[in-house]
Amino acid sequence: MRAKDVMTTEVLTIRGDATAADAARLMHESGHGGLPVVDADGRLLGMIDRIGLVRLVLPKYAEAIGDLAFLPDDFEPFEERLGEVGHMLVRDVAHPCEATVEQSTPLVEVAALMVMKRAHHVPVLRDGRLVGVVGLQDVIDEIVWPHLTRSNQA
Repeated sequence: MRAKDVMTTEVLTIRGDATAADAARLMHESGHGGLPVVDADGRLLGMIDRIGLVRLVLPKYAEAIGDLAFLPDDFEPFEERLGEVGHMLVRDVAHPCEATVEQSTPLVEVAALMVMKRAHHVPVLRDGRLVGVVGLQDVIDEIVWPHLTRSNQA
């Protein structure tokens, strides 16, 4: 079995020239936790996800400090950033995809890549263009579930 056999081809994407506010709105309306970012030709530029959006509005020191319990309850550290973040272009804030595959990639290789990269979704490319996505549930349905049901029948 290969990536092309299980991938979703109707993929919700966002263009790189959209704003972070557009991405947040699309994720909110669709319920998707992340979106592939593509250019006008469908070439994959990266990914934008919920964590990335939250990271944009946090002050830079928040991740470095880690424990912000010392701040007063009424402290609003990111209000000043919200206006500017909404206008940032998705292509400028998207993170690169650490894991991509081709349609012909064996599903077991896709599964191993997901585990190594801790990826819940892997974009499937043809000539650099996004043609689908393999999700973790696709791998579970095709590889894990059949073996679990067989072993329970024995």
